[in-house]
Amino acid sequence: MRVIAGSAKGRRLKSSLKYSIRPTSDKVKEALFNILGPRIVDSRFLDFFAGTANVGIEALSRGAKHVTFVEKKLSSVELMKRNLELCGFTNFEIIYYDVLKIIPSLNNRQRKFGIIFIDPPYNSDLALKTLELLSITNIVEKDHLIIVEHGQKNPLKDQIGDLSSQRVEKFGDTLLSFYLKEKEKKTQ
Repeated sequence: MRVIAGSAKGRRLKSSLKYSIRPTSDKVKEALFNILGPRIVDSRFLDFFAGTANVGIEALSRGAKHVTFVEKKLSSVELMKRNLELCGFTNFEIIYYDVLKIIPSLNNRQRKFGIIFIDPPYNSDLALKTLELLSITNIVEKDHLIIVEHGQKNPLKDQIGDLSSQRVEKFGDTLLSFYLKEKEKKTQ
């Protein structure tokens, strides 16, 4: 697992088989960032189920303004800290908390993100639950994109609340589903 491009290009990131973390493969990560292209530059990036911080670090390396990592496993948080330190980034925050519980809090604090990446365990309903929560909150910026990495055996619906699937890319057993919010929600 390495940083593919940008300021930290070539850095090898640490992973851990001990804690059964499934980091996004370099092939999928490279395809994702090729799709995102220049929209990553100066974006506020949110990495849900961040694991090793692999994807968020790639975003930082390619010019994201700020990355917020959310992870509820302490062992993963420690691994993230080591990887971020290894790359020398400072424009990030790590939230050690459950994704489904932090979304309402981010909404209440009027936090906004341009790109949201969701990579939950494949054999769970967490991708769907996360999308359902995002569809009823207002944490996305006007020109946003929500991306879900999930297994082929766990396909997602084209429409989830006011989130609409824009495209799905397949890489072996891995899918990347891209969603946009149809209309901005008014802040309550």
